[in-house]
Amino acid sequence: MTLTILYFAQLAEERGAAQECLTGDYADLAALYNALHAQHHFSLAQNQLRVARNQMFAEWTDAPQDGDKTHLTADGHAWLARVRTQAETFRQFLATHNINPTELLAMHFNISTRNQLKGTISAVQEGAVNSEIAISIGAHPLTAIITRASAERLGLKAGVEAYALIKASDVMIGSADIAAQISARNAIPGTISRIETGAVNNEVTLDIGDGNSLVAIITRTSAERLGFRVGQNACAIIKASNVMIGC
Repeated sequence: MTLTILYFAQLAEERGAAQECLTGDYADLAALYNALHAQHHFSLAQNQLRVARNQMFAEWTDAPQDGDKTHLTADGHAWLARVRTQAETFRQFLATHNINPTELLAMHFNISTRNQLKGTISAVQEGAVNSEIAISIGAHPLTAIITRASAERLGLKAGVEAYALIKASDVMIGSADIAAQISARNAIPGTISRIETGAVNNEVTLDIGDGNSLVAIITRTSAERLGFRVGQNACAIIKASNVMIGC
């Protein structure tokens, strides 16, 4: 478990010039304290580190035997123990109710990404810089191009469940037979199930089967020119570089 706390440290130089430091890492803060004290002869106006609501979780000492000179107080140790207990309780809750953390992550993606499609990775082809990820969404294959570093960090490999995340503005809609006429890697057929008309843009929803839909934002002019209507067969076109992968 990675635990990050926001510490506030206030140092006062002997000449009275106050300095403040914000860090999200306790080790960084301890190192900064020691460096400032040793190199610039800082004396502390307050010999503690403060966190939210002035609760003392760590303190400073000048005792030579204390090594790095900063350590957790009893309150700090108690707070850390509570956090670890809560984390374990949460882990047990997920296990008891058979909740996949990936599902929770997907809820977050819904906030910023309109199209979220759950699938299974079928292949990973690594390149020098980028990796090509093939993911099966129901009966439809989908290809994503992401950096090799990202693929390795996410642990992507065949058989892993993942989510394809696609902005509505990155989905193009064409006629049902357009797939053979374009070079885009992803051409997914479906049936238009909904059209929301706006002053400038239209929102077109394409039912691609297996309970999955793709939403596209296209100009109202284009929608009218192509004569889109509910019930019509159509095709979603998505560049591989516009498909994000989450897992």
